[in-house]
Amino acid sequence: QQPQQPQQPQQPQQPQQQESSTSPRIRILCVIYTYGGAHHRLRGIRETWAWRCDGFFAASTQTVEHPTEDGFGAVDLPHVGAEEYQNMWQKVRSIWSYVHDNYVDDFDYFFICGDDTHVIVENLRNFLTLMRHQQMQQNAQQQDPHQSFDDIPLYTGHWIPRKTSYYVGGGPGYVLNRKTLRVLVNQAFPVCNTQVIAAAEDRYMSNCLRNQGIFPNSSIDVTGAQRFHGMDANFVASFKGDRGFYKEVYSFWASKAGGRSLSGFDIVSAQSVSFHLLKTVKAMKRHHAILYRSCPASTVLGSALMKSDKNRTFIA
Repeated sequence: QQPQQPQQPQQPQQPQQQESSTSPRIRILCVIYTYGGAHHRLRGIRETWAWRCDGFFAASTQTVEHPTEDGFGAVDLPHVGAEEYQNMWQKVRSIWSYVHDNYVDDFDYFFICGDDTHVIVENLRNFLTLMRHQQMQQNAQQQDPHQSFDDIPLYTGHWIPRKTSYYVGGGPGYVLNRKTLRVLVNQAFPVCNTQVIAAAEDRYMSNCLRNQGIFPNSSIDVTGAQRFHGMDANFVASFKGDRGFYKEVYSFWASKAGGRSLSGFDIVSAQSVSFHLLKTVKAMKRHHAILYRSCPASTVLGSALMKSDKNRTFIA
């Protein structure tokens, strides 16, 4: 049974250009990777953001078909090697192959993340809609109105530097369009690291697509702020990016944003799509309640949000 829709949320910031009344609404398939021992997280995802996608399933080690069970929506997808974090590359290869074989013609975009990620689906949809309009405008300027957006690969998410290059981090999720999915499964997978056992599925994904001439699309907003976040909201909003590995990452982001160095609240886009490392159902639902103002005013959190709204200090 579909979860009851919460109170009307404060609308996420809209892109400058929206789909015309004659343009079909884009369709997004959302996929998470999990395993049987973490199916309790799946209930939290289903009851918060998953039902806002146009399609959803969880790639797991067990298939769960009964809607009252925590793991409802999970599909058992076998893959090469053991079911463990150190074998994420083979698990993701199996997931994308399954998505391609069963859904490639049914959806326009395919989003994947782990079971500890909260997604603001409206912002994801707005971001992809904006990218589609920008590509349509570019085609018109190049006098190539017959070229479809689906003819051009799209691969976007959270950029992370590595040596002299960068890749799209898997934690907060990433997006492929139909063209990229077809290239990945039909051209890249048969020849790219087919038997490798490794945890870094995100780096292997980027490398395999790069070998096919597909490079990551930027996901920052017009201010240089990030849409996809590799940590939870509290960490991202309070961290200065001034130590350890993150210092390199924040410096890299600044280089891709015209030299503008951002941290703390400034690096959190008003059009943020996802936050990673929400390890409990309670954390998932707390993020959702804050974003969608779904707490009754009589609760501590609901009261705090009302005061925050009056002072106009809270950014959804």
